[in-house]
Amino acid sequence: MTGLPDGMCERTVRLSNADGEIDGIILEPWAEEIALRAGDIVEIKGIGPVEGAVIAVDEIRRGRAVWGWPGALLHVSVNGVPRETYSAKKVPPDLPPGMTFKDFLSMIGAVKPEDS
Repeated sequence: MTGLPDGMCERTVRLSNADGEIDGIILEPWAEEIALRAGDIVEIKGIGPVEGAVIAVDEIRRGRAVWGWPGALLHVSVNGVPRETYSAKKVPPDLPPGMTFKDFLSMIGAVKPEDS
C-alpha cells in the first residue's frame, strides 16, 4: 500500500498451510478465529503506527496466533480473497510503551504460557 500518512507503516506476513497441519489462525488481541484448509495461503497485512510495528506469529495447538500491535488494523486474505474481519475495523487500544499485547494479556492471566 502506498501513500500512508507520516508515522504509519504496513507490515505483511504470509502463512502457508500446504500440508494441512494448521486448523486455523487466531487474530490477537481481537480473539478472532479463521478456519483454514489444507493448501490455503493466508496473507495478513497490518497497517498502523510505525512504533511497535511487528506482526508476531506463535505456534499454538493445531494453529497459529497472529498478534497485531497497538493502533494497527489487520487485513486478512485467504487464497487471495479478502476476509471480512473485526480486526480490519476495530483499532486495538494503546498499551504502555514497550509492552506487546501478548505481554499485557499474559500479565492479566488471559494467555497462559502453555497457550503460546
